[in-house]
Amino acid sequence: MKREFLEGLGLSSELIDQIMAEHGKTVTSLENKLTAKDEELQTSKTTIGELSEKVKKFDGVDLEGLKNGVKEWEKKYQTDLDALRLDNSIKLSIITQTHDADLVAGLVDKSKLKLNDNGQVDGLDDQLKTLKESKPFLFKEDKTASEGTAGSFTPFGGTAADTNKGFDFGFQTVIPKPEK
Repeated sequence: MKREFLEGLGLSSELIDQIMAEHGKTVTSLENKLTAKDEELQTSKTTIGELSEKVKKFDGVDLEGLKNGVKEWEKKYQTDLDALRLDNSIKLSIITQTHDADLVAGLVDKSKLKLNDNGQVDGLDDQLKTLKESKPFLFKEDKTASEGTAGSFTPFGGTAADTNKGFDFGFQTVIPKPEK
C-alpha cells in the first residue's frame, strides 16, 4: 500500500501513519514466511540433489537378479542346514551302538533317509542292520548276548558277575577289590 493513495483519499496524517504501521507488520510477517519457505525450498533442492546422486550409484543394478540371488542363497542355506541336522541326528542315533559314529555315518546312504518331525531318522534302522551284517566290527557287542558265550571271561567256580571280587586260588584271595 502506498502513502500517496491514502493521502488521495483525504485521510489525516495520523491515520495514514497508523495504517502504514499496521500494513508494515503484515508485510514483515509475510516476508518472514516467504524467507522460511525459500529456505525450505533450498533444503528440499539440496536433498533431492543428494538423493539423485545416491540413485545414480544404483543405475544398472539388476534388482530382480539381486532378489533371485537372495532366494538362491536362502535355498542353499536351508539345504545345508537340513543336511547338518540329518548328519547330527544320524550320529546321535548310532553313537552308543558303534565304535566310531563318524565312520558309520559316512557309510550310510543319506539320500534314502528322512528326518521326521520328532527328530528321528526314518530308514536308518534298515541300513544299520545291513551294515551290522556286512561290517560287524564297526558295532559294539550287545552285553546281554555276550555273557556266557565264547570269548567271555568266567572265573573258576564263578560267574561273570564274580570278576570284581578278585582271584581265588583256594588258599587266599589275590588282588582283592574293596567291597562297596
